[in-house]
Amino acid sequence: MLKNIVISVILSFCAVLAVHSIFFENQDNIMDRNFSALHRTERINAVKTSEFFKIAVVYNQSEWIDRLLVDSIQKVADAVNSRGGINGKKLELKIQTVSGDQIGVLAKIQTVCSPKDVAVCIGPFSSDFVVSARSITTFSSVPLLSPTAVYSEKLRSLDNDSYATVFPPLSELVNTTLIHMRGLNIDELVIVCPENGTYGDLYSTLLERYGQQIGGFTVIHRLTYQTPFNDFAVSSALKSVLSHRQFDAIFYAGGTADFDNFMAVYNALGISVPVYSTEVINTPAIRKAMYNTKIFIPFFNTDYLQANIELPVKIPLDENNPDLCFMAQWLMNAVVSYLEHENYDPVLMPAKIRKDVDRVYGYMDPRAAFFIDNISAYKDSRNPSDED
Repeated sequence: MLKNIVISVILSFCAVLAVHSIFFENQDNIMDRNFSALHRTERINAVKTSEFFKIAVVYNQSEWIDRLLVDSIQKVADAVNSRGGINGKKLELKIQTVSGDQIGVLAKIQTVCSPKDVAVCIGPFSSDFVVSARSITTFSSVPLLSPTAVYSEKLRSLDNDSYATVFPPLSELVNTTLIHMRGLNIDELVIVCPENGTYGDLYSTLLERYGQQIGGFTVIHRLTYQTPFNDFAVSSALKSVLSHRQFDAIFYAGGTADFDNFMAVYNALGISVPVYSTEVINTPAIRKAMYNTKIFIPFFNTDYLQANIELPVKIPLDENNPDLCFMAQWLMNAVVSYLEHENYDPVLMPAKIRKDVDRVYGYMDPRAAFFIDNISAYKDSRNPSDED
C-alpha cells in the first residue's frame, strides 16, 4: 500500500515537471517569436529612414578567396553607387574582418549585423559557421546572405528563416563528381574528411549516400580527421586502410590549409591514384604546385551561368577564381534587385532570394552548368596532352 502511494506521488511529481517544462518551453518560443517580430518592425523602420542601404560584410582576411569575394562585392556596390544608387539611396558597405575561429566569426556577426539600420548581412563565406550564424540573424531579423556557403539539408526548419545563398545545390556538384568517377571506372574510393558540420563533411556525406544509392562503387571507405590536421594520425589511418585493399581514387574533403600536409602524407605512402576534392582548393598555389598526380575538382561553367542568369550590374570576373567571384556578383545583384523593386522586409527578402535562386537552378542543365577538371600541373607521362 505504502509502496503504491510512493509510486503515485513520484509519478504525479514527474507529470507536474513535464507540464511545467512544456509550458515554459512554449513560453520561450513565444517570447522568441515576439522579440523577432519586434526586431523585424524596428529594422524595417530603421532601414527605411536610413540615409544609406547599409550592408555588413563579415569575412576572413587570411583566406585569399574571401578577399576575392569581398573585392567583387565592393566593385558591384561601387558600380551601383556610380549610377546614383537604388532609387536615389546609395549602398554603404560596412566591411569587417575576422579570424578563422567560430567564436570570432559569430561575435563579429552579432556586433556588426544586429544594429537596426543594417539592411543585409553578407557572410559567412564558409558553410561551417552557417548554423550558428543563422540562429543569431534570424532572432535579430536581419537577412544573412552568402555567395559561397551551402543551404544544407541538415539545417533545421526556422520560422522567418533569415538565410539565403546563391551557391549551387550541393547535390549538383556531388552528382557531377560521381559522373566523372564513373567515367574513369572508379570502383573503390577512400574519403578523407574533416569533422562533422564542415563543408567537406556535408559534401562527403552526399557523395557517400549518392554513391551507394546509384551504385557504381564496390567499396567506399571514409576516414574522418580532427582539425588541426595531424600528419601521423592521417598517415596511420590511410596506411591501415591501404594494407587491406587497393583503392582507385581518394576524395579529399578538407580545406586549402591542410592540403599540402595531406599531399605530403599521400606521397610518403607512395600512393599514385587520382585525388578528387571540392572547389575550395582551387587556388593559384595549388594549381601551380607539382603534386605528381591528377587532382580533380568541380568547376562552374561561368559562360553558361552568365547566359542563364540576368545580372543588371556586371563587372569583370577575377580570373584567379571566376566561379566563386560570379557567385558574389550574382548575390549582390539579387540584393540590388530586391531593394529596387520591393518594399524592404528582412524576412521576405531572404525568402524571395531563396525562391528566385531555386527557380534558376531548377531550369538549368546541370551537365552544362558544372564539370570536373584537372587543376594540377601534373601531366601523365604516357599521354602529355591528357587533361581528364
